[in-house]
Amino acid sequence: MKKYFGIALILVALFPNALAKSPTSLPENADFVAEKAEDVIDFYIKGDWPGAQAIVESMSLKEKSVVAILRNNQMPGSSADNFYYFMFRLKALTQQKKDPIQSALVANQITNLLIDLHEPYAHQVPLQVARMDYLGREIVLLARVSNNCGLLNRRIAELDRVWKSLRETILKKGGEKVASQVDQVIKEMQKGVSGQQMVRGGNTILDLVDELEALFK
Repeated sequence: MKKYFGIALILVALFPNALAKSPTSLPENADFVAEKAEDVIDFYIKGDWPGAQAIVESMSLKEKSVVAILRNNQMPGSSADNFYYFMFRLKALTQQKKDPIQSALVANQITNLLIDLHEPYAHQVPLQVARMDYLGREIVLLARVSNNCGLLNRRIAELDRVWKSLRETILKKGGEKVASQVDQVIKEMQKGVSGQQMVRGGNTILDLVDELEALFK
């Protein structure tokens, strides 16, 4: 026992962070902005601009703090720049009150950007599940854009890639039924179904994401 204790002391002396535990949770302000960015999407879709404005203003108050968190966590330099830009676009679009889908798409990009920020922090649910949540929303929104320039198909391809990287983990958790359902929904969307069917498929993915999350709780 003393031998191992001595080794531990040497490690601490040479590498002060070697035995440090991972931070337990995402900083509060970053978590707040991520949640509000997802919440505001529903307000845009409902056409509730005053409600959306209130949420965006609450996010704006945390903007500098989130940028500091991004930089302190050694995220790519472009992450802070992109976050500033997405917030600028979100505020501008909300003030214009003209394009709910584009506003929702920008908000969804903020949720996506902040997913990677969870990596150094303790998290029960694999980050692929959060990415599927983001992609499900993207599909629902892009399916309503008349000319999405092929972006919808790329999001479906990305959903398939992320799901394949997660599927084995889900099976090990006893999620055979939900895995089969995800397989089927993605397969249908890859056929290039109508916009209405694509919206339904994206919403189904969002429902299934809830089931995936439940496997880890």
